[in-house]
Amino acid sequence: MQITDGSGAVIASYTATKTFASVVFSAAATIASGQTYTVTVDGAPTSVTAGVAAAGGMGAGGRGR
Repeated sequence: MQITDGSGAVIASYTATKTFASVVFSAAATIASGQTYTVTVDGAPTSVTAGVAAAGGMGAGGRGR
């Protein structure tokens, strides 16, 4: 997994030892809210915006009635 900024600079790189379904990355000195980053997993890039929840997430939840 690799995270790059808009200029292509690598912000973070990690090799997972197990299969994963989601990623949470926090680095206040590196990530700026509202900026677009590219997360690449197994060669497949996805653009994300810092501070914006991904579509299709579980959301805040709550009890149903």
